[in-house]
Amino acid sequence: PIRLTLNLRNTRRIHELVRQHYTGHEIDAGGPEGVDVCWIRVNTADDLGQAVSQCVARLHSLENVPPGDMAVLVASEKAAQRIAPDNWLGTFRTTRCDEHSEDRIVVDSIRRFKGLERPVVIVAATADTVIDKELPYVALSRARTHLVVVGEHRVLSRIRGNHQPDGAELSG
Repeated sequence: PIRLTLNLRNTRRIHELVRQHYTGHEIDAGGPEGVDVCWIRVNTADDLGQAVSQCVARLHSLENVPPGDMAVLVASEKAAQRIAPDNWLGTFRTTRCDEHSEDRIVVDSIRRFKGLERPVVIVAATADTVIDKELPYVALSRARTHLVVVGEHRVLSRIRGNHQPDGAELSG
């Protein structure tokens, strides 16, 4: 086997968060510094869909992120249906990870998205996201340049681990 020692997929700020959920050999960050990880706190898991929808709209309108550059990751396929019922997330069409489209946002489970990546990833985190030790690692490491984590305070705290993010936690 070939042992990789340099992470070139993620920015350094994403790498710093991801490495807290990684249990293998030491890997150094070789990417650019990047922007802060964005943390959006919601009051209940029922508020996730609206907060994610608002985040996507903001990224598209203010930061000009094309829909095809975004992925929304959730713990289960059932959660994906709750976030994007009938393949719509707000005013945006969605697709599954195996049906890529430049004008649609991927909304899928973390497990199905394993091995893939997008410039921008929004993790709609629930208690199910942090039950399995591998899920946070996989979800967080899929973002190349910008990572947004949306969830209840207790779930965000578990994902942060010992990491104290530079970015502010916003209420959704």
